[in-house]
Amino acid sequence: MRESILLFLRANRRHLADLALASLGVNAFTLALPLFSMLVYDKAVGNELHETLWALALGMGLLFALELVLRLSRVLLVEHAGARWDMHLDERLLRGVLAAPASRPLAVGTLLSRYRELSASREVLSAQFLLPLADLPFALLFAVVLAVIAGPLVLIPLGTGALLLLVGGVLQAAASRRSQVAVQASATKFSWLADVLLARESIMSAAGARVAERGLREPSAIAARAASRARVWQQVSQQLLPLGMSACTVATLVAGVYRIEAQALSIGGLISTAMLGGRLVSSMCMVTPVVLRWQEFMRALRELGQAVALDAAALTEREAGGPLGAAAAEGVRLAGVGFAYPGRPPVLAELTVTLRPGELVAVVGSSGAGKSTLLRLLAGHLAPTEGQFAIGGRVVADDLTRRWLAGAVAYKPQEPGFLAGRLLDVVAPGEGTRREAELLHALRVAGLGPQLDRGELGLNTELGPNGAGLSGGQRQMLALARVLHQPSDLVLLDEPTLGLDRQAQDGLLTALPAWRDGRCVVVATHSAELIQICDRVLVLERGRLVADAPPQRLLAPGAVATPRRPAAAGPTSA
Repeated sequence: MRESILLFLRANRRHLADLALASLGVNAFTLALPLFSMLVYDKAVGNELHETLWALALGMGLLFALELVLRLSRVLLVEHAGARWDMHLDERLLRGVLAAPASRPLAVGTLLSRYRELSASREVLSAQFLLPLADLPFALLFAVVLAVIAGPLVLIPLGTGALLLLVGGVLQAAASRRSQVAVQASATKFSWLADVLLARESIMSAAGARVAERGLREPSAIAARAASRARVWQQVSQQLLPLGMSACTVATLVAGVYRIEAQALSIGGLISTAMLGGRLVSSMCMVTPVVLRWQEFMRALRELGQAVALDAAALTEREAGGPLGAAAAEGVRLAGVGFAYPGRPPVLAELTVTLRPGELVAVVGSSGAGKSTLLRLLAGHLAPTEGQFAIGGRVVADDLTRRWLAGAVAYKPQEPGFLAGRLLDVVAPGEGTRREAELLHALRVAGLGPQLDRGELGLNTELGPNGAGLSGGQRQMLALARVLHQPSDLVLLDEPTLGLDRQAQDGLLTALPAWRDGRCVVVATHSAELIQICDRVLVLERGRLVADAPPQRLLAPGAVATPRRPAAAGPTSA
């Protein structure tokens, strides 16, 4: 992610240069008020130099106007760069989420918690923090001017600033440690809440509310106590700043009296010294919060990067969801393919098979045999842990190739998901009504014809998140329609008859053989009727291919549809 930050800084180098120039002007103008005060007290007071006084006042008015313009310009520059960073980060986050391998499940609650923490610490890139940081180098300018005007009195604000900097650093470090504890507990809390939301109905029906409450109570208490203590330490640090500045002013005035009596300083010089001293102390004290805030920002960025790859490479226009084309015409080949989740027994082992264009292939086996895993691997969502997977001679080995494949294959998972929006946008995202007739045909083939005819559903029907408002069967039909409408030469259907009523199943079984039209269609199923219309049947047992034959042979009287033989290890997932 550090490379991304450097790229972002390079992309905004023009804004940063403008910010530096504006900061130079603002801080130069800041010196004008103390110098004006010194001139008024030393030259105008008691000398009746009214013309000089009004000339100085007019000049200060012009400087104030210019300073306001520069200050507003700095705010606009910083906030514009911050907005670009937000968009850059969100784009990286979404790209990383979509590119994350399915073998590395994303903890939704943890991911959202870390993103929330990053969003909170993102204020380090706002005007509130960046502008004091831009002003920090000019503290040296204030110290030099103070030394010229007041001589050794410059040591008072320098010493006060150093002391406040030291004490503030200790207090802010203590607050940062408690904040880290709060962040970790919040991540656990968010993860638990996400699990509860996903399993809400099951928890309620199984009387698991008390278990859910107990699981939330401990991380919630830890997060609340740690966050409270962090805020206390931060408030102590913040309350010391005005006290320190007041003490600095008092010490400066007391020491200044002796300098005036020694005729080493004028009254105007003492006033300007007090004003510049306060500005110097304020600038020095901004170092600690800015540094610690930056550390929190980098930690939050690093932790988010551990949850999802923020540096995932973008697919080119040629690669992103491009058609399979000639690759699909040459077929799909698996050679000795195996797959296992980290630290788990193999789900697939020694799988060698060729899938040819125009074939309708059924994948059967008992629950946990590896059917769904095989389809996810063919869809590019999983990478083989052994063996070779190639489509049309193009080996699917790296992340970019798998992401290209995932965008080019039509895949219906066993548990489909949807974004909120119109039914038209859910089934045919980005198409509009260009292929409306084909879309309606796909919806009818999927079994949604009766709902369309009765007006219960239409292309402009608004669907909630993940198909909220639809029945389980309608969600399955909608997912099936999306795949049937997608122009792809490789179609993967995981339990396509799941949730379909008898009429919808019969319609699908009738339409599927004719619809494939040269496509390679692979279905994972337990339906005997669907198996019968297929050209081939692949039988999996404990992750291994134990039979590859036409359905007539496997379903013939006396045939063993799922022959058994020992396997090295059992799968953990279907």
